[in-house]
Amino acid sequence: ITVPDGYTAYSVLRWGDPVEPGAPAFNPNALTSEAQRQQAGYNCDFLGWFDLPFGGILTVNHEYTNPELMFPNYSAASATAEQNAVEQAAHGLSIVQLRSIRTAQGLRWEVVPSSKLNRRLHSETEFLITGPAAGHPLMRTSYDGSGTVVRGTLNNCGGGITPWGTLLTAE
Repeated sequence: ITVPDGYTAYSVLRWGDPVEPGAPAFNPNALTSEAQRQQAGYNCDFLGWFDLPFGGILTVNHEYTNPELMFPNYSAASATAEQNAVEQAAHGLSIVQLRSIRTAQGLRWEVVPSSKLNRRLHSETEFLITGPAAGHPLMRTSYDGSGTVVRGTLNNCGGGITPWGTLLTAE
């Protein structure tokens, strides 16, 4: 990365950074699906920003994984169930509250680690279906025969902020 004179680059949220309050510290040599479901996911191709009086909310989608970079000596032919589960948990969306702080280098954004607004949506997150679609026969799945709950989000390839101030992210 080349940073022009007078500017500074820094990371705000990296793969494995804790998102959920109480999330474990990232250990790239001992990845687990349980930890990954509480930490920032892998890869990103959409960021959404919501202004708040005290800073803002950053949303980060996680589209895909590179297991050959995630796991030492990875082989697709002998991938373990836990490696597959870690990959699935690394998909989805991270939502974090940010605040600005003054440093010697100027103002910076940082994650508010204990914010109740922070959350990870991943391959096992349950989503409640509401409104006119709830319970419709086309919404019924093997996971939920009532058509009111769906599970998981994968391969989120883009996103956008709606005119109503909500977030859309999907493949």
